[in-house]
Amino acid sequence: MPAKNEDFPWKPHYGHFNFFEERMRQHRSIKRLNSLRDGLYEIEKMNGDTLRIFICECYSYGVAEYIETKDIHGEIDDVVINSLWCEYTMEAKHFCFDESALMKRWGSSL
Repeated sequence: MPAKNEDFPWKPHYGHFNFFEERMRQHRSIKRLNSLRDGLYEIEKMNGDTLRIFICECYSYGVAEYIETKDIHGEIDDVVINSLWCEYTMEAKHFCFDESALMKRWGSSL
C-alpha cells in the first residue's frame, strides 16, 4: 500500500472498530476510552497513564505508513493492526524501536 493514498487512514472493512472498543472498555486496566478521529484513540489507564493509539486495517503497514500516520495525527504510542490478514512490516517494527530508543535517550528535542 503506498504512502499518501487517498483513503487514509485505511477505513475498516466493517466501517467501525467495535471489537477493539468493546475489548478496551472491558479491560480492567482501562479507565477511559476516547475515540478522537479516523482510527485515533486516547486510552486512560487506571494508573493514570494516557496512551494515543492508532488502529487501522492497512494490508501492509510499513515505515511510510507510520510516518504518514504521525504527520496526520502527531505523536502516537502504539499502532494496532485490526485484522487477521493485515500486518506491519519488520522494517516498521525496527524503525519504531530505533525511534523509541532515540526518544528515551534524547527526549522530545529530536
